[in-house]
Amino acid sequence: VRPLLLWADPNPVTDRARWWLMVHAANCYGMDKLPLPQRVQWTQDHARDIERTFRDHPQEEFWRDAENPLQFLAACHALHDDWHGSRTIVTIDCSCSGLQHYAALNRDEDAAWRVNLMPGDAPNDNYGDIRDLVLPIVDADAAISVPMAREALPHVVRPIVKPNTMTYTYGVTPRGAQDQVTSVLIERRGLGEDEARAIAMYLSPVIVSQVAATNTGAAATMRWLRECTKLVCMNERII
Repeated sequence: VRPLLLWADPNPVTDRARWWLMVHAANCYGMDKLPLPQRVQWTQDHARDIERTFRDHPQEEFWRDAENPLQFLAACHALHDDWHGSRTIVTIDCSCSGLQHYAALNRDEDAAWRVNLMPGDAPNDNYGDIRDLVLPIVDADAAISVPMAREALPHVVRPIVKPNTMTYTYGVTPRGAQDQVTSVLIERRGLGEDEARAIAMYLSPVIVSQVAATNTGAAATMRWLRECTKLVCMNERII
């Protein structure tokens, strides 16, 4: 439904607005890990494809290969039709927003850098970083025949580690982490429920352990908040 959402009141399509529409188009196609100027350049490099999509999308294949095809199709219209362009909502995603809050609370520059709260030449990918930490652990376990490690190894990909990484700072439980991995294995990797659950029981603790190991400041703050909550609840019961 996102491409159907438009501002009720139009905004002027200025040069700055058009620049952001080009960023938006690149984001919708799947170029959202590039620096912003490179996203604009990508849109400019594909100007003919975008124009053809706008004029005759049923005959065009280019837009169908986008990460979010319908949103990209709407972005093509926004770039060539000022009525749509003046009402298009340019969306900007956070980078693991729970960890962003903890990084800010702790003034943790390392965590802030990983979740794009610090200046950088290109966006960092915290989910990809966690995948890169999990992969050698699973690979080593598979080499010594740890149960389910060999079956899990082909599935250590970014979409699998993302839910556990994203919800760690929200206090995801071990069972909740298993459920998340199971769901993604079924939906994105096409596994049966029993096989997905067995892999998730092995894989989710590995993922969560690496998230905790790389976010010690957030983990410490979460423990402190839990202790504060326990003390408050105990005091309430006494009163």
